[in-house]
Amino acid sequence: MANDCVISEVLCFCYNYYGKTPRGEIIDALVGFYEDKEIELAKETLFNVVRGVTPKIDDLPRCRLRKDSTNKRRLDSEDLLSLIEFVDKKNVELPPFYAADIRRIPSFSPSMVDTVRLADSIVMLQRQLADVRNELSELKSMVKGQKVNDDDNTTVDLSAGMHNVDTVQEPVPSTSQSYATLFQNKDDQGQWFVVTKDKTKPTAVSRKIKGKGSGCGNSSLKAAAPSNNKPRNWYCFVGRLDPDTTEDDVSKHLSDAGIVVVSCKMLKKTQKWQEKYAAFHVVVEFAYKDMLFDDALWPEGTDVRDWVFTKSK
Repeated sequence: MANDCVISEVLCFCYNYYGKTPRGEIIDALVGFYEDKEIELAKETLFNVVRGVTPKIDDLPRCRLRKDSTNKRRLDSEDLLSLIEFVDKKNVELPPFYAADIRRIPSFSPSMVDTVRLADSIVMLQRQLADVRNELSELKSMVKGQKVNDDDNTTVDLSAGMHNVDTVQEPVPSTSQSYATLFQNKDDQGQWFVVTKDKTKPTAVSRKIKGKGSGCGNSSLKAAAPSNNKPRNWYCFVGRLDPDTTEDDVSKHLSDAGIVVVSCKMLKKTQKWQEKYAAFHVVVEFAYKDMLFDDALWPEGTDVRDWVFTKSK
């Protein structure tokens, strides 16, 4: 078996570069140079050769049949390189692989694949640039002869320069038309046109008031009584006071200032640092909430804040 030879340009290429070039570069060269059928046939040929060696290899991986897809060529190339690596690890002696058509052997090394791809990309970009130039030339012929009259604030109809257009279009004000807008818009027939912006109507703002009067003359109209007749209170936190301060001290201080105090409770000291200060939960009538936040009412350094209520867990 070792003295027989196998004709396969793909296998000849792979075995000449295997072990000397990174696996990824070899796969890139296979994908970029050979057709799907060539790589698939080379994979089947190598499987058949390895299957027929003596002694027989028991753990030979199966030859996977890849479905037709855009990625089929790369998958078959990876299967082929995986089998070559398997055979190399097993130290299996294979027959030499030859090429019957040297034109089917890449004339460049796998490391040059990126250079070839770059050249192909340049060619593709040149073709695209040529297409853009042709379209630009057509557009110039369309707008050739257009004259803008600034005094009359009108533009000359462009239909004379358009192909397959027999009807005359209405003049469009030049203030809403420019070369930039011509480039950005086309109708269903591929002709350029100018988009007019729709003017949206302003949204009406709803108004709301709260009555303060006593009615009109002898009117029997009356407002509904409040659903909650309880007096409204305001809750706040008072902290950073001297640790010897008591609840009576805070209540008396606020009462002397003319503020009606509903309740005043000292907060528990749960942390070590809280023992340096005294803090209170103070409740006053709603009408005195602004007086409570007069900074001149409190000693310098006192911390007074609105009480923050948290949801119970």
